[in-house]
Amino acid sequence: MCNGRVKADERLSDEFVFTTSPFQSSNWGSSRNECSSWKDLKLKASRGDKSLKDKVTTLFTRCGVSLHGNLYWIAFYDKTDLLYHLINFDFSSERFYTFFCDLPCGMNHPRNALVLRVFKGDRFALLKQCYKTKKIEIWVTKNKINVEDGDDVVWMNFRTLSIPNFPGLVSNEYSSSQPSYFIDDKRLVMCSCDETGHPWIYIVKENKLISKVKLNSVVDPWPVHCTYFPSLVPVPGSPREEALLQV
Repeated sequence: MCNGRVKADERLSDEFVFTTSPFQSSNWGSSRNECSSWKDLKLKASRGDKSLKDKVTTLFTRCGVSLHGNLYWIAFYDKTDLLYHLINFDFSSERFYTFFCDLPCGMNHPRNALVLRVFKGDRFALLKQCYKTKKIEIWVTKNKINVEDGDDVVWMNFRTLSIPNFPGLVSNEYSSSQPSYFIDDKRLVMCSCDETGHPWIYIVKENKLISKVKLNSVVDPWPVHCTYFPSLVPVPGSPREEALLQV
């Protein structure tokens, strides 16, 4: 961002750094070549929605999801809300919006897992696990996500899993560690930490746990983990970086 402005076609060549914290506003900075600046951002009501202007939005988790160049987080107005919702950051306007769309559920209990991920590259998936029954429900959006607004977002139940003796994906109600996961055709791959902070990989297929692996000596306890899909598409660099590559 130079002189307080950022263009949509410059998103890939700029470097953006975000820090988000529950119960606080978010800060972000960007740097490109010799220009660097930081900016405090306040949550704003959804486009044209005056009813949300005075409501206080709280981030459920610091982990956001990137889709089509925008960032999305699970949030709520009150912990007892029947339905949580998504907030988003729009790079083109440099704004956070307090409401993008409703989610198909709320939390009900702090030990429930509730995780948003990208599905099929252009949709959302939401995983929830009940800490009592250990039942896992997964919803996906029916249509591709329109980054302009979430008015046409429709959630549908994708899969419900009830696996005997399956562990809880959130170790305790004070843990800030939510599981990560991805859906690979008929398989669901999840990573979560047990009560001692050691991560486990679980692979589920057709309502059966087909594999579980404890990552004992690979990482330290309570690691930060996320889903990553390698891409062969190169990310454009700055003119200076590309000039150096040609030398």
